[in-house]
Amino acid sequence: HANASVYAGSFDNWRIEGDVSGPVNASGTLRARLIGAHEERDSYLDYNKVNRDVVSALVAWDLTPALTATVGYSRQDNRADGIIWGALPLVFSDGSRIPYPRSASTAAPWTYANVVNQSAFAELAYRLGGDWSLRGVFTYNDQKTNARRLYAYGTPDPDTGLGVVGVSGIYPSRNRQYLLDGYASGSVDLFGRQHQLAFGVSTGWLRSTEAEAFSDAEIDYGDIRQLSSFVPPLPDYPDVEVQGRERDRLTRVYGAIHLNLTDRLKGVAGVSVVWL
Repeated sequence: HANASVYAGSFDNWRIEGDVSGPVNASGTLRARLIGAHEERDSYLDYNKVNRDVVSALVAWDLTPALTATVGYSRQDNRADGIIWGALPLVFSDGSRIPYPRSASTAAPWTYANVVNQSAFAELAYRLGGDWSLRGVFTYNDQKTNARRLYAYGTPDPDTGLGVVGVSGIYPSRNRQYLLDGYASGSVDLFGRQHQLAFGVSTGWLRSTEAEAFSDAEIDYGDIRQLSSFVPPLPDYPDVEVQGRERDRLTRVYGAIHLNLTDRLKGVAGVSVVWL
């Protein structure tokens, strides 16, 4: 099976996407799926633009009639330029509202926020007798973020429009997550009725790093009433330095049973234990 779509809208907004899936071999024991999309758009806000790319692939292989292996990968690349950090200063020093046009932005063409998310997984599923099944999944998630932001603040003078300044910084970060899950599910016969049972264990690790390069330069916006004609200059930045690291670990063991007590009365009981 295959399909594709194209979308278009105002502010140069357009998107194209496609999806292809089906068996790779004649017997159908090997199956694959591929998804892709690209999107671009401008905005009613000055300088703001967004580009996005998405790709995903999945392969499933029936190793035996009861055992299936599945692997998958996905990547999302989001790139935004001309981003606002915080909000527009709203009032003059006398409390009166600043008359901004709809497109007003205190951002700059050189501001950006780029995020790349990648995820990969591998799964084994084994079908036991009856409706019982065993499943094990390993998942890896990786998020890289890099942003150059500009924050404007102040209460300008109502006569001159002066009094708004901005500060800027570069903020790279990375988060990596490792997840391992194993569980079983199926039904059991108790007291003449069939009940559903599920239990398993999951464990995960998280590794994250935050960094910063904050400029000590202060950007003067001048007359804030003329914001649309002002392009903030790009300041100098120091070297990027790591500001923090995080290491987390979590393990959980759980079990649950869905009870069919009568034709109209049902219940659920479960227990979960977590280690940090």
